[in-house]
Amino acid sequence: MLIAFQNRGHWGNNFYIDNVTLCAVNSVEEDVLEDIKFFPNPTSNTSTLSFNRAVEIEKIVITDLAGRIQNIPSTTTSNQIDFDFSKLSNGVYVIQVETNFGTVVKRLEKL
Repeated sequence: MLIAFQNRGHWGNNFYIDNVTLCAVNSVEEDVLEDIKFFPNPTSNTSTLSFNRAVEIEKIVITDLAGRIQNIPSTTTSNQIDFDFSKLSNGVYVIQVETNFGTVVKRLEKL
């Protein structure tokens, strides 16, 4: 943020600011991306990615912590995707979800 002031008065260079409040405003994109949920977490077999109907899922990449891409069977309905993690080893996985609003990264623990 840049705020610039220009002196247009003829009474010297004294300038006073009092009671300034700056507020952050969430965009619609941030709100929609925050609605993307991955549950249960941790999981032993299956987990569900749920999302707002306005979200278009463009790509999902699931990797282990070493960066190896995992091929996970999934079933898709109108606003959720169910994943079968039963054949994966126990550990932590990273789920990267690319949408029409941006990218969300979630962490999943497989027990």
